[in-house]
Amino acid sequence: MQLKTFSLSEIKEFIEEGSIVSPDPDDSEHFALALKLNCPIWSEDKLLKQQDKIEILNTKELLEKLQLI
Repeated sequence: MQLKTFSLSEIKEFIEEGSIVSPDPDDSEHFALALKLNCPIWSEDKLLKQQDKIEILNTKELLEKLQLI
């Protein structure tokens, strides 16, 4: 398995939109990265589901998507 990290400069074009979409200002970089990668966010934070731009998956939903439960 490979782990890829992203610098802020790699997601800079999505930072503004991420901060607009994210219901929690502390998570705007996570939203920016999800926008860049066009992928969901795995989180148990129910507040993040209060938007409809990025799919937010809790652990149970993620396991279901991966067909592990």
